[in-house]
Amino acid sequence: LAAGIKITSTATPALNGTYSITDQGPVNYQQKIQAIADGIANGKGLPHNQATVGWMDINGAVHNFAPADFLNFAKAIEDYVYDLAGWESALIQGANPAAPSSSVTIP
Repeated sequence: LAAGIKITSTATPALNGTYSITDQGPVNYQQKIQAIADGIANGKGLPHNQATVGWMDINGAVHNFAPADFLNFAKAIEDYVYDLAGWESALIQGANPAAPSSSVTIP
């Protein structure tokens, strides 16, 4: 999780970057991303009714996500975190599976 997730967007290349997805420490990025995604999915739109939400990558560059892009971003993170949990579980059980890729392409 500390290494982040590399996102490549086919629809909006300006979103390409590596994003933090830590769930511990001073900022729980997974929780913040999920909260925004839930607001969009529930018809509330983006925070402060903005057209885009700025989200910083791990290098400090801000990327502006439209609602649909943010939902794709959040889904990619959800899937990756789920895959990491399954991988970790398999390791604990003594298996030696390949780690899930930390590079994801979104629409």
